[in-house]
Amino acid sequence: MILSVQFRHGTCGIWGLLAVTLTGGSLGAQIYGALMIFLWTFIVSLIFWSIIKMFFGLRVTEEEETDGVDISECGLEAYPEFSKASGAKPSVYPEQ
Repeated sequence: MILSVQFRHGTCGIWGLLAVTLTGGSLGAQIYGALMIFLWTFIVSLIFWSIIKMFFGLRVTEEEETDGVDISECGLEAYPEFSKASGAKPSVYPEQ
């Protein structure tokens, strides 16, 4: 799941760095600072994602995905009124 926080925090943060140049700051130093912040964030995030992937995994099993994560995590269906009819095949799955 991708959140749209980049436009709220990243873009506004970069604008804040670059807006300093409007009052006489060095544009080169501000761009360098923005690049270093991006690089540091990318590397630290990559390390954390790698650790999570190594120990826990990033996806649920195929069975949990098909049955629904609500069943595997909570033990019941979140929306039982949308249950599949017995013997019916969903139209989004390929024919086998």
